[in-house]
Amino acid sequence: MYNWRSFLRFSRGPSPLRARFRPLARASSTVFHKGARPYMAQAYPSQAPPPRRRWRWPLIFATAIVTSYAAFRVYTHNDYPPEVAAKLRKGLRAELDGGGSGKKDYNTALKFYLEGLEEADKVGMDPLSDEYTGLQIKVCEMYEKLGLIEEALLMYREIGTAFVKALADGSIPKAMMPHIIQRDLRVALKTAMHEAGTNPNAARMGLLIHCIIAQRFVASKNQGLAKLIDDTSKLQENFSLNIDIDKNDKDMIEAWQPFRDELFNARDMFAALCLATGDIGAALQTKVTTTHWMTKAGFDIGAILMSFYNVGSMFYIQAEELEVREQAKKKENDAEQAQLSSKLANDSLTSASSCFNAILTTVEKLPSQLRREHEVVEAQALCTYGLGVIALHKGEHSKASDLLRESRLRAKGCDFQDLVRSAELELEKLDKIQAEIAQGHADINYDAPNMDVVLTPKEHDKNTDKEKA
Repeated sequence: MYNWRSFLRFSRGPSPLRARFRPLARASSTVFHKGARPYMAQAYPSQAPPPRRRWRWPLIFATAIVTSYAAFRVYTHNDYPPEVAAKLRKGLRAELDGGGSGKKDYNTALKFYLEGLEEADKVGMDPLSDEYTGLQIKVCEMYEKLGLIEEALLMYREIGTAFVKALADGSIPKAMMPHIIQRDLRVALKTAMHEAGTNPNAARMGLLIHCIIAQRFVASKNQGLAKLIDDTSKLQENFSLNIDIDKNDKDMIEAWQPFRDELFNARDMFAALCLATGDIGAALQTKVTTTHWMTKAGFDIGAILMSFYNVGSMFYIQAEELEVREQAKKKENDAEQAQLSSKLANDSLTSASSCFNAILTTVEKLPSQLRREHEVVEAQALCTYGLGVIALHKGEHSKASDLLRESRLRAKGCDFQDLVRSAELELEKLDKIQAEIAQGHADINYDAPNMDVVLTPKEHDKNTDKEKA
């Protein structure tokens, strides 16, 4: 029979077995508190510790090599046929390190990518597939890196034409259309950027086609957006921002996906092209509409405010052009047209002020957390500056001084150095004007500043356009 008393004695008092366990317990405690080295010195006082394993570093190097190779294979993994994939891998190696020379070789990379396209045509790859168009975009990128912009532009046009044709004739399954539209808009934006410097009118008309296709698809997904997009009402006299941050229609927001950013970037580019071709009216109509749509597409409040600031800036630009026209008509002794231009210029300045004031009013109503967002603070500083410039333009010097100083202070607070310099420049002009007035000069020439319009589209992540070879 088992003697429980002997067990209790064993657990309490000293015994040979317990003595054997003591070093193990001591070792565990020492390792936990001091690490392994102190314990090894105590455990082997009269002899050297066991030799270190010499295979550790070779194993680490071997693991690194295997991992690097595996990463390269994963990076270059693709769904291309073997004939095409072989060319793409050679092109990728040439693009990265010249095929082992350590220097990028875009000419050789272009050669292999073009050969890959030929192989893709031979095996009958779908010209609308991500793999095929991704290879075409790779070719365009090599052309761009080599400075062959015209060749790149021709390839971009070829891709865009194929997309538009397929989207127009209904040959694309509806489930695939959002993805195809997204890629189409990216290519269209690239094409317009290249054409903007040489033929802005062609770039403008070409981009419009791609925007209309995307907008019609959005309208087909949501009745509320269909009414919004089809609304062709003219610009309102009283400009306001109707932003309800607590009311976001999830169905409306989802309808713009996945190409929301591409579409709005394309519309901004279209507005910029309208400005470049002298069509300020079309630019204004586009930008006002775009800003209104942004309130229904889930954009951040800062982005919406900056968009509406651009509307005000465009009105200011329009006022400047109308004033130039007014002076020209006066020289021609055309009093009627000069008076009309003067009235339209004043109306444009009033509209610009309305836009800037609407933004400032909206910011005041925002929760404190949103008011502190960087883009919101920048928009507030820009609008204050815009109102100061308009006041100076109208000869309201005291008001202009207060607004320009306030804008400079806000710009410093958000580290907006360009705006700080612009505000200081206008304050210097104001000081000179006031000094001339004090000296009794009646005729004062005021050099009106250029108010910036921030319409440069943000490029999406380039990696999304690169199909890996």
